Amino acid sequence: MRILYVIGKSQYDSTAIFMEQMAEHMEACGWKVTVLDGRKEDGYAEQRKKVLQDDYDVVLTINGMLLEEDSDLGNRLLQNENVLYCTYLMDHPVIHYERLKNPYPKMFVLSPDRNHVAFMDQYMKNIYAEAFLPHGGCKSGKCIPYEQRKYDITFMGSYSAPEEVLKHFHDFPLQMADLMRDTAGRMIDDTMMTMDEALGQCLNSCGIEVNEDEFAQILSEFREVDRYVRSYFRDRVIRTLVENGIVVDVFGDGWDRFITQRGECLRVHPSVSYQESLDFVGDSRISLNVMPWFKDGAHDRIFSAMMCGAVCLTDSSRYLTEQFREQEHICFYSLKGLKYLPAKVRKILQNTDQSAGIAKNGKRLALQKHTWAARADEVMEYLQQVVPVESGLDPDRDADFKKEVILPQSSLIKTIDKVIAYLHRQEYLYAMRGMNTVLDEIGRLIPVYEKWTERIPDQNVLLEILQNLVQAQEIKDYVLLADILQLRLLPFITQIQESYALDSGMEIETPDGYQVELTSTGSYTLAVYGKENQVYLHSNGDPFKEAAEIAAAWFDREHYEYVVYGLGLGYHVQALLDIDETITVTVLEPDENVIRFAKKYGAAAQECWKERVRIVSDTDFQYLTNLSGSLRKEQQFVVYYPSLCVLKNEYYKQQLEEYFISYSSAKTQETRLLGNFVKNRSYFQHEVTELSNGFLGKTVYIIAAGPSLDQNMMALKNVKEGDIIFSTGTVLKKLLEAGITPDYVIITDGGSFTYSQTAGLTQKNIPLLYLSTVYYKILQEYPGATYLICQEGFQKSEEYAASRHCPVYGTGGSVTTTALDVCIRMKCRRVVFVGLDLAYTNMQNHASGTADVRRKAEGNMVVKDIYGQDITTAKNLNLYRKWIEQRIQKADAAEMEFIDATQGGAQIKGTTIRELHEVIFD
Repeated sequence: MRILYVIGKSQYDSTAIFMEQMAEHMEACGWKVTVLDGRKEDGYAEQRKKVLQDDYDVVLTINGMLLEEDSDLGNRLLQNENVLYCTYLMDHPVIHYERLKNPYPKMFVLSPDRNHVAFMDQYMKNIYAEAFLPHGGCKSGKCIPYEQRKYDITFMGSYSAPEEVLKHFHDFPLQMADLMRDTAGRMIDDTMMTMDEALGQCLNSCGIEVNEDEFAQILSEFREVDRYVRSYFRDRVIRTLVENGIVVDVFGDGWDRFITQRGECLRVHPSVSYQESLDFVGDSRISLNVMPWFKDGAHDRIFSAMMCGAVCLTDSSRYLTEQFREQEHICFYSLKGLKYLPAKVRKILQNTDQSAGIAKNGKRLALQKHTWAARADEVMEYLQQVVPVESGLDPDRDADFKKEVILPQSSLIKTIDKVIAYLHRQEYLYAMRGMNTVLDEIGRLIPVYEKWTERIPDQNVLLEILQNLVQAQEIKDYVLLADILQLRLLPFITQIQESYALDSGMEIETPDGYQVELTSTGSYTLAVYGKENQVYLHSNGDPFKEAAEIAAAWFDREHYEYVVYGLGLGYHVQALLDIDETITVTVLEPDENVIRFAKKYGAAAQECWKERVRIVSDTDFQYLTNLSGSLRKEQQFVVYYPSLCVLKNEYYKQQLEEYFISYSSAKTQETRLLGNFVKNRSYFQHEVTELSNGFLGKTVYIIAAGPSLDQNMMALKNVKEGDIIFSTGTVLKKLLEAGITPDYVIITDGGSFTYSQTAGLTQKNIPLLYLSTVYYKILQEYPGATYLICQEGFQKSEEYAASRHCPVYGTGGSVTTTALDVCIRMKCRRVVFVGLDLAYTNMQNHASGTADVRRKAEGNMVVKDIYGQDITTAKNLNLYRKWIEQRIQKADAAEMEFIDATQGGAQIKGTTIRELHEVIFD
């Protein structure tokens, strides 16, 4: 590929160096590279003449500048529609708005912030293509050993007093100046808010409606807002350090105008060249950076600091947190928490060995992945995708085929999937309506197929399929009709879709970590790179069919408002909308790239979304955090699991995973539980509150089936008279065989496996406490008295409790957690847990002689045991532990004592760990 680098006369020496390093690397990779350097007056005329004689595929510049001082050359180079004009921005696009509005036939814009890319995609439609390219870094030739460096902390950059920049707002009309102040204020208050987000909020609060072009035009006037916010935080950061007695060496213009009472702590040096600045950084322990409002990108100062062997101390961005680990490669500070910055600096300076390690790790990683040569590799990859190459396909004809065949067939596949589902569910009225649509669509496609005979399979096969469909429909053989649709018509259509995907060789430009691909049905899927692996968010086969199945599983007739975590490309959201036109959806998506993909390649651009779907860009998880307190009864919260798999925030990932496990478990058991409830209802005689006086003020031993029960179970024979042994059903027969008769037993699970816990039991003196949804045969055959526990979270049980004025109890997901809630509500004096390991003690899951005992149980997570050592457990067991910890902290448990007499297992916060025999003989 032939590429022309143009360096203007007025360009900073830093950007010229960046371009030279990229050009050298491209040339070393075999590309034909020419550099036209406007700074070199000697020989420029000769260079210019040669450039005009040659042909280029790409012309590359910085900041949209193409030799303003030689505009004739620029126009002659770029009016050729076969030439791609590629420009790399160092700032927000609005800073260069007028240049980027030039009507060049093909403009490809690279930006160092993914938010900027999204802005251009939405508001600057004249741009042919845009992509994310973070800055790279440069290293110094004079990197001094870390311990021997002269400067503690250096800052490279000029200074403008914020109050002086603010005065420029007065140069604008009053309403515009007010908007600018409001926008700047919002950005200062929320340091992750972009300028376009802040302006959008301001306009909304003022009731001002503008179209996209008007919005971009207004924002282009807000250069001073960007400059003010930058200067404000640059001032705040330096001021925070020097006024806390930390000496900072600053290199740049304007610092003589920085007013402070601690002037001795600000050592001002004159402005230096870019190469000289690298040498000073190479003699610094800390290189301080204040980002130029790149909230999802990176500045060259960060990578250069690392390559020069300094500890880079900077405010963060989403991109930086993806690339580097705090205290391992880099040190982050928060613009919101500047009061903590001095302490952080002192810690870095005092812990020399640790800081030298951070600097070393950062340097190694930056040299591996963030040089300008690495950026040149990314540019070459982008250009190979954007610049047209010779192929056997006619791009225009290929686009026509997609429009006339592929897109209509994608819609047809979706309709066929629905018809098959209706037929399988025996909903024949809806199925026949859908069949009419299918036949109409195929009727429209047949003449189109004749136009594209070279890319369509034998149409005689299609005609035979249609004949079979009509015959099956006429004789009402709906089983055969579904089979023909699924086994013959769908494969015919998907064969065309798959061939198109292969022949087009289509690669869609995406940021690092994302991949958009065509599926077998002609729609798209999205793959996202999580912490370790690439995860597909939708099927590569038929994402609409997959989505319909997910939505059907989510939908229940009690809820018509859904809050969905995870957008993907939106197929599952659309499938919810398709179930009923009254359904509305709020989607929480923390990844703004995914939102853009959904609107560009997925279902989110459909008209019905405007009225019925609200997409929340929940990048800071604020909406999710507030959800538990704001979710209304008519709303249902569901988690799209593939989106959960790629969530990078471990805290929220764990919280969502816990909810997903709980919700999925309840959903899976829903039908079974309802059936149990209906059968059990005739056996509801006594309610558990009738036992309140028996539990009041007592010591209750809750006996679970953890593996450590084998070690201390026999001590229960010595439990004092008046104290209560409260057995879970799992250990009932084990206790009886050991000569220990519990005072009560509790069973909560609705599965048939619990039947064996009481089958054949003859003792009539052990009252059974049970949930309303317990396995029905247990109540039918239990020989003793039974007491109902109405559980919260199961609607039928809640309704029954309300009709009888009975309380409902929390279950926590397990029999032991239910028993605990009963004990607390009964106002026991103390609860003693026995056999409650909640972990795989000695790699065993249960006590011997209880349930399905596994001797080599392996958990999927690690927690601390009662001795402070690591122990493996399962996610569901860990959920129960957390539930217990939270339950015993509530107000109604404040006067109670909780003792963990389990001889092993996971540590339960809030309990006192004691030996069982000591507790018994208190």
